[in-house]
Amino acid sequence: MFRMLMFTIACLAAVPLWADDPKSETPTAADAVLWKISKGLSSPTCVYVEPETQTLLIANIADTKGDSDKLSWITKADLKGNVVEAKWLAGLHGPHGMRSQHGTLWVCDQTELLAVNLKDGKVKQKIAIDGAKQLTDLAIDEEGLVYVSDPPAGKIYVVRDGKATLFAEGDKIESPSGLLIHDQKLVVASAGRERDEKTHLPTKPGNIFELDLTTKEQERVTAKPLGNFAGLEMDGSGGYYASDRSEGKVYHLADDGTVSVVLESAKGGAARICVVGDRLLIVPQTAENCVTAYDLQKLMP
Repeated sequence: MFRMLMFTIACLAAVPLWADDPKSETPTAADAVLWKISKGLSSPTCVYVEPETQTLLIANIADTKGDSDKLSWITKADLKGNVVEAKWLAGLHGPHGMRSQHGTLWVCDQTELLAVNLKDGKVKQKIAIDGAKQLTDLAIDEEGLVYVSDPPAGKIYVVRDGKATLFAEGDKIESPSGLLIHDQKLVVASAGRERDEKTHLPTKPGNIFELDLTTKEQERVTAKPLGNFAGLEMDGSGGYYASDRSEGKVYHLADDGTVSVVLESAKGGAARICVVGDRLLIVPQTAENCVTAYDLQKLMP
């Protein structure tokens, strides 16, 4: 009887904590701060590290009032928190998600997708997407196809040879925000569900799910709605980091289903994050006009 009881206890201890029950214990973030950039930034919405040069790019939406006001810019910095060029690319409408491939930086800029030469920072192509409301994030597959999310419209587009077509839409994909390509699937982090009629902001938390690039078959990653997600990054071990902009949290979703809160109550929210290796988490805090870098090893439970 005792042996059976001990076996039961051991089995219960081995049960993972699934996505509908994230760990409540959150390590203190203050000791994990490596550096912070605030000077010269204005409402940063996305950070991206260009892998070949290890250059940090920061998208600032500033005080844009509409398509006619080109007041936004992208800042270039290094991974020690030093600003290299305050306005590396200026005159933008409202840049959000960024990714690069083969020397080209792709940028979501309100209703346009920009192709930027990384060597000189010049825009070499602008792709307007008809009907787009707010292009937010993007992912690039091995063939060079660019997938772009539009949360307010509830749509995901795919850009091929400079032309955008609809890839997925509808209530099933909620308000698609953060995007990744992983194992021939498009991984989507939802900004939330059931938008408010006046503010057009999600009123309920969203999920993280995968869409097969060929069949578009959907598979949930989260067991139940978890957050109003903005950014999504790989952890290098088959899992994900996802930022909740409204709550100022960053979640870790391990490949076994375990969910942890690695950063909580980041002031000014937590927009489109970036993860470098297994040590560096960079978080844009939009309302605080700053970008903060954390040591992941000190944040992980």
